[in-house]
Amino acid sequence: MIKAEDELPLSVRDLAVKALAIRREKDEVQFYDMLLNFLNVAMLVQDSHRVDIECEYLLMRTTETTQCHLVVDGESIDAPIFIGSLLSDHILSNGVGDPVASMTAYYLEAEKHYDVVFVGELDHCSLRIVKEVYPGRSYAVSLRLPARVLIDQGIVLKSTPGTFPRIA
Repeated sequence: MIKAEDELPLSVRDLAVKALAIRREKDEVQFYDMLLNFLNVAMLVQDSHRVDIECEYLLMRTTETTQCHLVVDGESIDAPIFIGSLLSDHILSNGVGDPVASMTAYYLEAEKHYDVVFVGELDHCSLRIVKEVYPGRSYAVSLRLPARVLIDQGIVLKSTPGTFPRIA
């Protein structure tokens, strides 16, 4: 919006965009730190909170994270898209090439593992894949896993603050 504002001089627009980018990065770093602390506490104190991550992806030629939510004690809270992107990047980098097959294989392993970890609570994991044929071949994927997967698999620890995937 600021870049399209013709009334402002170019130097003022550039400074405003730079200030917003710096503020956004600081917000991401604070969220990242808060998420790590919250997940660590939830993992250490078993009955403190039930925390899952739910992401939606669009698989075409590339993988696009369309939504990301933390589900805390049954209540869905919007999370930054970059968290879902970190998860999909991890899944696809360890996969077999085909994104749908990679997501499915990863999900089956995670489901098997967390069904054992969370004895009696079998609803932490879910996967839904919908093949879309119009206007072009694509897949809509909805993936839900315990949020501790982000720490167990070292997904959030691989990213250092300031190097998060950017949203266009």
